[in-house]
Amino acid sequence: MLNSRFARRAGAHFAKLAGLYALYACWRFFADFEATPYLVRAIMIGSSSAFGLAVLAPPAAFAAAVNHFDLFGETAPETRKRDWKWLALLGLGACLLIQLGIPFWEYLLLLAAPEHVREWPIIDSIRLLLPVAVGTFVVIAGIAGAAISHATQRWSPLRRIAGRWLGATALMVSFAVPLHFFGWLARMEGYPAVLIPLGAPLLPLIAACALVRSRGYGLREIVGLDRRFASWLDTATVGRLVTAVIQEDRGDGPSLEEVAQTQAELDAARFLRGLRRVAGPVARVTEAEARETIAKALAEVPAQASRPRASEVRPLNAERLGEFGIAWAVLSAGLMLLGLLQGVSPQFGTAVAVGLVGAAAHIYMYRHSRNATPVALVSA
Repeated sequence: MLNSRFARRAGAHFAKLAGLYALYACWRFFADFEATPYLVRAIMIGSSSAFGLAVLAPPAAFAAAVNHFDLFGETAPETRKRDWKWLALLGLGACLLIQLGIPFWEYLLLLAAPEHVREWPIIDSIRLLLPVAVGTFVVIAGIAGAAISHATQRWSPLRRIAGRWLGATALMVSFAVPLHFFGWLARMEGYPAVLIPLGAPLLPLIAACALVRSRGYGLREIVGLDRRFASWLDTATVGRLVTAVIQEDRGDGPSLEEVAQTQAELDAARFLRGLRRVAGPVARVTEAEARETIAKALAEVPAQASRPRASEVRPLNAERLGEFGIAWAVLSAGLMLLGLLQGVSPQFGTAVAVGLVGAAAHIYMYRHSRNATPVALVSA
């Protein structure tokens, strides 16, 4: 069982996107290789799928990072470290999928139909560096997803949904176009293949950095090296602050400004001091009164639990219809963009049809989810 909500959501989003890609690949299986034996068709689809599935990891990381990635240290440090670990593993997995998958399928193609194997100049360096570009972009996409979630959290629901969907699209385009361009330069014009990992993630990296800086953070803060802006407090820290507040109030300890090590600790200590001074005198109750209060609270729980739940199937509204349209457009454009990256002519009709299936499934799962909220990029 994965111990990270980010990792679980990333896996779920990747599975959804992989399902849509499978529909798209099935259409190609029957439409693009009319005079090719079925075995060779399957091998050729498998070869392109190694890359196609890998480039689904960045949008999956982006979607999972929305509401589920602790980029700015707003929870416990263990959660933040775990999220970074899983994001790095997701990038490594995408890198290995290309690095190992494409040679495997090409070996099978060489055995089954060697006439279909294409030779490109400096192919070895491209195979080595292309996965690095994709793996790097996975990490950038995760950072961008968390940053755009933070930046849009106070927007209106429909505007927030549109901003996150369109932000993901813009990020993918800013990576796909340079990747295609630098890959073409390396294959056809003989330019150094090192331009692929250096140039392709550059625009997404600039965009992600701009989003992070717009929230008032820098590189040291988001990776946890600078604790001056950390907003989490662990149990030991809270205990130390409570002790300091009590000692200061009694007059036999240092001031809170001397005890606090970060701005967050100082703010929390001042709050505890004010709470102690204001609520302390009126918060004293006898043990009998406390037991009576707890008994009354427990007695009300079954009554509240027995109330009939509202219908779990939520009706569509303007907000959901708007998200349906945005999801349809984005998924369709994404499928056409994926085909372009694989060197396949974009198929508008197929991409629109498969995108419609994906958008409908997205809305359907939202309406039948108990925990769905209208603020997420995709239903959590």
